[in-house]
Parts: sequence; C-alpha cells; structure tokens
Amino acid sequence: IDTSDLLVAAHDGDGHRLVTESLAPDVFIRLGPLPTSKPLWRWMETSAIPQIHIESSRLTDPLGTASTTIVLDPTDVLMSEPVPEAQTGYAGEWLAVDRIASAARDAALDDLAFPNEPEVARTTADHAPHGAILWLASSRPIRDVDAFARRRDDRIVLANRGVNGIDGTISSAIGAALSGTPVVLLIGDVAALHDATALAEAAALEVPLRIVVVNNDGGGIFELLPQASSSVIDRSDFERHWGTPHGLLLSAVSRGFGLQAWRVDDREALRDAVAAPVTGPELIEVVTDRSRLVDDHMHVRRSVADALRRSHEVE
Repeated sequence: IDTSDLLVAAHDGDGHRLVTESLAPDVFIRLGPLPTSKPLWRWMETSAIPQIHIESSRLTDPLGTASTTIVLDPTDVLMSEPVPEAQTGYAGEWLAVDRIASAARDAALDDLAFPNEPEVARTTADHAPHGAILWLASSRPIRDVDAFARRRDDRIVLANRGVNGIDGTISSAIGAALSGTPVVLLIGDVAALHDATALAEAAALEVPLRIVVVNNDGGGIFELLPQASSSVIDRSDFERHWGTPHGLLLSAVSRGFGLQAWRVDDREALRDAVAAPVTGPELIEVVTDRSRLVDDHMHVRRSVADALRRSHEVE
C-alpha cells in the first residue's frame, strides 16, 4: 500500500478536539520540520504524548517537545519499510474521521461567497495542471492549502519555509520554472510586492510560470492573530503596523513590468484560468476582503466541528 493511502488531510481546525481526545495515540512519530497546521502542532506541544522526531536539517525541534530525536533523512525512513494495510483498527478510524471532516469542509467552502481566500487556495491546488510544480508562498497561502485543499498525488509542492520569510518568493519560483517544468505559484500581495522586480525577469526569460496572487490589501494573516481583536490596540494602529494597506493592484504592477496579467472575480473564471496549460509567464489576481477572513475560517471550522460532533453522537 502507498503511504499516501494513510494521509489524513482535513486535520486543521479546533473542530477536531473531540477526535484528538478519543483517538489520542500512544506516541507521535514526527518526520521532518514542524507541521504547518497550528492546531496540529499545538496539540503535539501541549499533550504529554511522547514524540520521536526524525529530521536531518538544522531546524530540528524549535518547540523543544521531542522525547527522542533521530538525525536521519525522513525520506529514507519512508522508503525503507513497507506500510501495513490500514482499512480497519486505529488508522482506519482516523481515515473515517478524515472523510467526514473533508466532506464538511468542502461543503462549507462551497457556501462561502466568492472571492474568499480559502477557496482561492483550494481551487489553485485542486486545478493546477497535471505535472506542474505547485509553489506556495509563506504566510496564508501555505497554511490555506494545508487546511483547505483536497488530496492530490500527481504534483510536487515546494515552498520557501526555512525561516518563514517572504523575500524572493517569485524569484524562487522563476528558478524552478527555468528547469522547463511549469510552475503555479500561489502568493499573497505583500510577498509579491516584496519581490515585484522579479516580474520583469519572468517576462524577459519567458518562463512557464503562472502566478496566482491573493490581494487583500495588506497583511491578511494578522486578522487571525490576537492583535486584530485586542482591546488595547486601536484599529488605525493595527492597520499601520500590521494591516499595512498599500492600495495597489498586482495585475497593474505586473503589466507595467511587461507581464501578461488580469483579475478574476468568480470561481469558474479562476478554475479555468488555473487549469489551463502554462505556456508562459502570467499573473492572475484575485482581490479579497481581509475583514472577512475570521468569519470565513470560523464558518469552516464550525461546520467541521458540527459534523464530527454529530458523528460522535451517533457512535
């Protein structure tokens, strides 16, 4: 059986608390760096469950939660032993939970008015052309794909995640596209502006690169952090120091650098644009409202939590 058959993909969100209590493992085996999902690593951080951490990079265990650390390439571990069948028993129970959570998550996303950021991430990840590299920028893009995208086994996913920086993301994607393999880059507006001059290089080199920009006019990720709801921080101060609105359209900036670029405003147009063959450098912009971020995320989390709770009550 392939290891991907054991993948629990819809793991992000507080709605899984019931599950993590009833299906707590005897031990965590963590392969590689810290998980992208905050609810997942917070569970690992706050539980008393022993952790065996297998990693060969310098970023070994930033939270200091590993009981045992084995310095070894995680890929070597995954390739060394056959994976047992897992249709029943403990793994089977987790996979059953994943089916319920995935269905609830997808239905909740379908309910949200477009454009919204979770849907942009899901559509980009789900419909990127077969064989293309999916490159994910830091901040919301990598988190949203981790939380909302469906499972696919036919792609390579790359990201600049070493120290969570946003500088040089477009340049990194250009480097990958110079291999001749098409690249679809999902990036936020702030990260795109930090590397805006790379747009001219993409146009000059004519690389097979499609850039999907989520433009929420600033630092959308901070809407989901405590600063946004703090009673001691005035909204104008929040906007100045965290929101950092810029008032720019990335499609217009891109055209100024000689890149083909346009804006889409509905699901079908985004899906069709993402799914088309990548023939040259181009940019697709989706303008979103970051004031909706919290409500959109909470809608999905509540839907997953309700579905899991109903399933738990039936059992």
